[in-house]
Amino acid sequence: MKKNISFFRIIILFLSLLVAGCTLQVRSNFNEFAFQQTTALKVDTIFLLDKANEPYQNHVEEINELKRNLLKAYEYAKGREDNDIIVKMWQIFIDPKRHLVGRFLKRWEEKKTLSDLFIEESKKSIIEAFDLIIGIEGGKIDFDKGNLPSF
Repeated sequence: MKKNISFFRIIILFLSLLVAGCTLQVRSNFNEFAFQQTTALKVDTIFLLDKANEPYQNHVEEINELKRNLLKAYEYAKGREDNDIIVKMWQIFIDPKRHLVGRFLKRWEEKKTLSDLFIEESKKSIIEAFDLIIGIEGGKIDFDKGNLPSF
């Protein structure tokens, strides 16, 4: 039941951001680099998450590289005009107090290894969040027209 509540909170948070984006008429213009960068980060992240049943210490270099790349995506998003919603999404994504990649990596470090069940459940939320960012960057989700993804 607790896992469903966490997943539900993530969905509500992202939907709130989307509604705020619609209300503010915020729209991210298509950017090929951001789209490719986010897609590559999704693959790299999922590949690394699958290793979380192994000791954290065995993957410190890969984890640090992923953290750097996530921060680069965030900083790139901050530098783009009219991109507030994507910037906010990246902030949530990397924040170790939230329930996406930042929190997953922090938990892995604290617990040393994670269960396969926890990894799979976490991946669902993380993949969905990545797909949302990719949809916005790829122009499939258009805030100007009020299109919201269905979950």
